[in-house]
Amino acid sequence: MMFHYQTLNAMSKVTANFENQTVYVGLDVHKRSWNAAIFLGNPYLRNIHQPPSPQALHHFLATHYPGARYACAYESGKFGFWIQRHFKQMGIECLVVILQTYPALIKMKCTRPTAVMPVVLATRSAAGN
Repeated sequence: MMFHYQTLNAMSKVTANFENQTVYVGLDVHKRSWNAAIFLGNPYLRNIHQPPSPQALHHFLATHYPGARYACAYESGKFGFWIQRHFKQMGIECLVVILQTYPALIKMKCTRPTAVMPVVLATRSAAGN
């Protein structure tokens, strides 16, 4: 009986490790909140709605995907580059994207930037840019 308890206790402490993997995040940035589409390579993981803060997203990623490399992208607009600078200070690669510079994405006629950003980021990262 004691052995069974220790086994369950040890199993409850198992945590995921995402070392040598990249978590891609596409952000739809707004004044009051951000939507983030999260991908692990090609597979879609989840979508989150969060406060408009680079620190909040970093905390979420570090909690749910420990050990991973994080890369994000958001569409350029009225929010400028302050978000990118904060992510860079935290060691997160961040692209500020102008969708019009990606003709293939315009042809997709995607109306939601959150769905497009991880595709842009994955394409740029795979190309080594």
